[in-house]
Amino acid sequence: MGSGSLTHNLHEFRQSETVVTEDYVHEFVQCARHAVMAHDTAALSDLGGAPHGHRAHPSDEHYLPLLIASGASAAGESVEVIDGGVTYGVLSMEGYIFGNLPAVTPAVWVFERLKNKMTSESIIVQHPQ
Repeated sequence: MGSGSLTHNLHEFRQSETVVTEDYVHEFVQCARHAVMAHDTAALSDLGGAPHGHRAHPSDEHYLPLLIASGASAAGESVEVIDGGVTYGVLSMEGYIFGNLPAVTPAVWVFERLKNKMTSESIIVQHPQ
């Protein structure tokens, strides 16, 4: 799991007086979406080569989780787009699911995995008398 915003220019967010989505946001999102869906790690890794890459991400800390999540997926693995829209005209909330999720919600799935791990190991807690 990775978390960030697909576009994250907080300077423009703070200066914005409109909620009309900036054209560069759409262009960057489309480029990133294409690279993610194609598992094109070279294109994803070249933030400066993407249209408006440095404008979309003046610093890369909110872009790096996408690279990590994408890199952890297998080539050819399914990718689902979560179109989260654009907030305040400059913050794309698009997300991606790599691979197939289990039939339960992610929180339940994590809880079940942790519960099974804990019960499959001998964990004994002794309380002092």
